[in-house]
Amino acid sequence: MSIYQQVESHLPAQSLQAHPAVSTKRKVHKCDHDQCDYSTDKKSNLKTHQQTHLPADQRPKVHKCDHDQCDYSTEYKQNLKTHQQTHLPADQRPKVHKCDHDQCDYSTDRKGDLKTHQQTHLPADQRPKVHKCDHDQCDYSTDKKSHLKTHQQTHLPADQRPQRPKVHKCDHDQCDYSTEYKQNLKTHQQTHLPADQRPQRPQRPKVHKCDHDQCDYSTDRKGDLKTHQQTHLPADQRPQRPKVHKCDHDQCDYSTDRKGDLKTHQQTHLPADQRPKVHKCDHDQCDYSTDKKSNLKTHQQTHLPADQRPQRPKVHKCDHDQCDYSTDRKGDLKTHQQTHLPADQRPKVHKCDHDQCDYSTDKKSNLKTHQQTHLPADQRPQRPKVHKCDHDQCDYSTDKKSHLKTHQQTHLPADQRPQRPKVHKCDHDQCDYSTDRKGDLKTHQQTHLPADQRPQRPKVHKCDHDQCDYSTDRKGDLKTHQQTHLPADQRPKVHKCDHDQCDYSTDKKSHLKTHQQTHLPADQRPQRPKVHKCDHDQCDYSTDKKSHLKTHQQTHLPADQRPKVHKCDHDQCDYSTEYKQNLKTHQQTHLPADQRPKVHKCDHDQCDYSTDKKSHLKTHQQTHLPAEANKIDDVQIIKQEPVCNYWYNVKHRTDNRAPLWAAESSIKQEFTELEPNKKTRTYFSQIGIPKNDGVRSRINQAISYYKCLNHEDRERYLNERLSVQKHDGSIFSELKDQDEVIANRDLAQWEILGHYAGKHYTDDSYSNGANSMGTILTNIDRYSFNTTQGQFISGFRSGNVTTLINACKTYSESENGRNLPEQNVSYMRHTDEQGKWIVFIIALKDIKAGVRLWTDYGKQYWESMGSTIEISDNEDDAE
Repeated sequence: MSIYQQVESHLPAQSLQAHPAVSTKRKVHKCDHDQCDYSTDKKSNLKTHQQTHLPADQRPKVHKCDHDQCDYSTEYKQNLKTHQQTHLPADQRPKVHKCDHDQCDYSTDRKGDLKTHQQTHLPADQRPKVHKCDHDQCDYSTDKKSHLKTHQQTHLPADQRPQRPKVHKCDHDQCDYSTEYKQNLKTHQQTHLPADQRPQRPQRPKVHKCDHDQCDYSTDRKGDLKTHQQTHLPADQRPQRPKVHKCDHDQCDYSTDRKGDLKTHQQTHLPADQRPKVHKCDHDQCDYSTDKKSNLKTHQQTHLPADQRPQRPKVHKCDHDQCDYSTDRKGDLKTHQQTHLPADQRPKVHKCDHDQCDYSTDKKSNLKTHQQTHLPADQRPQRPKVHKCDHDQCDYSTDKKSHLKTHQQTHLPADQRPQRPKVHKCDHDQCDYSTDRKGDLKTHQQTHLPADQRPQRPKVHKCDHDQCDYSTDRKGDLKTHQQTHLPADQRPKVHKCDHDQCDYSTDKKSHLKTHQQTHLPADQRPQRPKVHKCDHDQCDYSTDKKSHLKTHQQTHLPADQRPKVHKCDHDQCDYSTEYKQNLKTHQQTHLPADQRPKVHKCDHDQCDYSTDKKSHLKTHQQTHLPAEANKIDDVQIIKQEPVCNYWYNVKHRTDNRAPLWAAESSIKQEFTELEPNKKTRTYFSQIGIPKNDGVRSRINQAISYYKCLNHEDRERYLNERLSVQKHDGSIFSELKDQDEVIANRDLAQWEILGHYAGKHYTDDSYSNGANSMGTILTNIDRYSFNTTQGQFISGFRSGNVTTLINACKTYSESENGRNLPEQNVSYMRHTDEQGKWIVFIIALKDIKAGVRLWTDYGKQYWESMGSTIEISDNEDDAE
């Protein structure tokens, strides 16, 4: 141990601290650089210092990093030491520099970073912005050198800007986010935390306020205030930053001055299911998610009560003539202005990627809504219907505020409802259709296309009612259809007529509109153009409804080719029809009489009569008429004839509404007391119908359908097939100017043309009335058919158009050698469940429209004009 060590070891600690060593070296080495007063006692330090005055690219960087694939070098050993710490894991770097600001736990391994950080606690307007951009006409300045460096890159062409490696990657499962900034990674990782665990940023005071008149905008960032103030400038005075970031997607000319905006835009070209939706709504039972934070913020406001939602000033206004649209978003204004463009000039950048679907639109939300139509009905998202109607006794609710607003207008009187201008007009020749909705115009224009060129949307909405195969491409139409399965008295009739003393109401708005036209004078009722025309030869039928045309065109098909898709499911009933309504009417015949809905009620005072058939109600109401209204000239069912002499000169009259079966009271009573045998029979052998199960089955089906028609439908059935004209005498001179029947349209072989309407007689009732009827018996005989032994049907005065079909020959000698017409129709007997006889007229061959109908009355008819036509009782060929 030296003497100094011995002495030192015996001295107290405080004495050692009280005599610190004082350097006696002089700083003789001085820097000779202009305006630099640096001096040192070491020559090597001076040499090192002088290098700081050299340009950066001339300083010798002798200290190099030995980390793999790192070419960092520096002229300072300390810088190298600091740099090497960047290769350490983040949690191993010593953070010795800590922020002393209240409630701030920031720490770093760099003193300069701490100094920079502490400036963030200063008010924004007090931070020194010493770093300024030297680009021409750019006054950008900042308090951070790195920000200046980043800013200066915006002046470079896009392909010359340096790209930093994204070394910071998110380690969350199935997340491939990466960034060049550690802080960005930290912020991103918080999006994976539950909403209640994410750190809340402290609220900074909003000291920067807008001084524009009537604008209360304030913010904690001076830059945001500067951006906001530009919204008050006229559009042509706002500074425009160069849009150097351009989208490289095919046929997309989007450009922006922000790299982040370009990245966000490029995601719009991705399929909807590939866009990352990291922003999720934390509201109870709400699974909304989006790829934009601003969209989430806007969405969350929909959960607030209406009076608590923030209202932003609508400073962006449309400059289109007579348009007062305004909004708080520039992008919304731009989108709105496209609505003033012609429909074919609007860019449809949003396209459906579904197979064989060429849908495109100019709105992203429309595409999203459309894509849901390709999903199964049970997988489509349901939004909560938070907007409810506050009108008395109205339970309407919707998920869209605009829909509620539109609905509430239905409760206003008709003259107070706002009318939107119908700016969308159809450009089809001679079509004056106009509407206030572009979608409605597009739908209407399809009606002018040929049927095979109209786009077909998939009918994914199907009715779940038993034995109902209805499907549609619209959810609203399905809802409306399902109400048809409800009893008539349970359907909500919310549409009411406001005409004086009119209590009409309906469950369909279109029905109300049609009804209201009945209150207009006949010459003021609007006529819809009948653009749907039948293309059948020599048929000039036209209508304004496509469905009516489709139904009509089936009348040109042979009876055995018409699709009878509606079938009765009752046991042992093979009834089928091409009309759904006919099936519905038919099925009621299988119900017990007391269970059939009697929706048709008599409105006569103190009369509680009701029935399930409108025609029965009409017949019943005639019983309330005064006796003098029931004149002999009115077409009525024949009853027991009184003694009168004027019957001799009464002419034969026809009525195509004549019932299937009519008889005197005594005969009606007789059939009423019979038990139904539940088996009908049709006699085919008399007219030679082939023994073909298919042919005879179709004839029986046609008869079943005809029997279910009410008197109005029966009249339409006959008028469609048959009409009456005057014979010109070209074949029988004795028939000149007499009535004859012709085909109204092409008739198919074995087609049922109608029934031979008349009154049922028995030999007894016929004989008993002979004395009172007098010569009227001759007329009854002239229009009579024997159906079976002791019974016959006479069409005199209770018949329809079929009673006017003329005979093709009279079996007289004067006809020898004449070119007589060929018989093309005949008669066929049929019995119903109670044994009532009905005679049907059937076509023996194909008959063209306009051709006369001829039948053969039989030789016996002409030998004794008073006798009826004999029909064999052979039942061997009855089915």
